[in-house]
Amino acid sequence: MTLTGRALDSTHLKAIYLNDGHTDFKVQILDQGSGSVRFRVPAKTPAGRMHFGVVPANREDVVDQPVFLKVLPALGVSLV
Repeated sequence: MTLTGRALDSTHLKAIYLNDGHTDFKVQILDQGSGSVRFRVPAKTPAGRMHFGVVPANREDVVDQPVFLKVLPALGVSLV
């Protein structure tokens, strides 16, 4: 996934989480720049509407953002 915005480089953004209202799922950041960050949604993340939370570089706590991501159910892959 790619998230666009401002100040998304590593000097401003330390971590990204998805939250389903009960559990935080830390995403794997693949690439960061000032205007975008590429990340991978963890396989254990359940389907549903997820709220974004970020950890700014100068803080330790997760700051909720007014942005959502809809995670679709896994389709499965058949290798025949």
